[in-house]
Amino acid sequence: MKLILALTAIVMFSVWGFIKSKKLSDRVKALQTVRIFLEKLKAYLRFERLTTPQIFSKLSDAKELSELSFISECAKKLEQNPNFPKVWGEALDNYKKEEVLSDEDIRELYLLGGFVGSTDIEGQLNGIKLVDEQVLLKLNDADENYNVKGKLYRSLGVALGLALGVIII
Repeated sequence: MKLILALTAIVMFSVWGFIKSKKLSDRVKALQTVRIFLEKLKAYLRFERLTTPQIFSKLSDAKELSELSFISECAKKLEQNPNFPKVWGEALDNYKKEEVLSDEDIRELYLLGGFVGSTDIEGQLNGIKLVDEQVLLKLNDADENYNVKGKLYRSLGVALGLALGVIII
């Protein structure tokens, strides 16, 4: 009985460590995808000169952006309501619940609602560039955080599980 309890403790703490590490990894991947989204958004504005609903419809079809659910939600809502700032904010509010990106990351994305579709093309491109620069800083921090804390969480989980397992036995 003690052996089973000890093995359970080892597994539970190891899984906890890997889950914590995975959350850090998921944030890095999501920020990388946000940068791809911003690059595509700039390209559609600069070269195709589409309307905001058309742009988001195309972006929602992009497979590489599928993990950013706020894009497809925004595209669907823009079909009924052309008020981009409101729709964008609602989509981000819903995405926040997934807890992949931090509140600070989401705050940077909210800025897009203020100029996409509401200023001239150069103003929109400059605003997107500003957001992209901030996202890049957050990505670098998240990557460094993952490299340091990700390994720590995995190791700590296994070590705590082993320690508790030894105590139980």
